[in-house]
Amino acid sequence: MGNKSYPGEFEQMVLLAVLQLKEDAYAPRVAQELEQSAGRSVSRGALYTALDRLNKKGMVRWSIEAATSERGGLPKRRFEVTGSGVEALKDSRAALLNLWRGLEEELARD
Repeated sequence: MGNKSYPGEFEQMVLLAVLQLKEDAYAPRVAQELEQSAGRSVSRGALYTALDRLNKKGMVRWSIEAATSERGGLPKRRFEVTGSGVEALKDSRAALLNLWRGLEEELARD
């Protein structure tokens, strides 16, 4: 095994939220998904920082959609998880499952 780099906990949550939202993966919806599904409230700044970091790592890409009057003429960014992002999630999940294996009894203790 080499030295794999896995996305951090929050980055994984962001990637999973973007995947869940599919074509509707805009930052406000991602924040809403994180709060509803993971019980994690997130500031706009923290979310955009994570999305930009994931973009630099090649795990997320974004496209700009046309401006609308409902947004005061401002365009919006739609996010999408790349193949590298999906692979990173799979690798991270496999590593965690390996680490969890056999600990059910240990973790069930009070």
